Amino acid sequence: MTRNLKRHEQDRRVVELWFQRRRAQRHAHDVLIFYGWLATFEPALIPSEPGSYQKLRTLLRDHLSGA
Repeated sequence: MTRNLKRHEQDRRVVELWFQRRRAQRHAHDVLIFYGWLATFEPALIPSEPGSYQKLRTLLRDHLSGA
């Protein structure tokens, strides 16, 4: 299912998954852990281009706890 999503739909899904985490696990230092989780369980949501981790951080920057 995830493979057929357009980029903006994938981004929306990533944010949804991010908000399913407890608030205490949504800080800037948790993005790397979340990236690893995505790589394991939802790899199609990670952009295939170089800099995919940075793109994830950018996508989530407005959704970090304490931000």
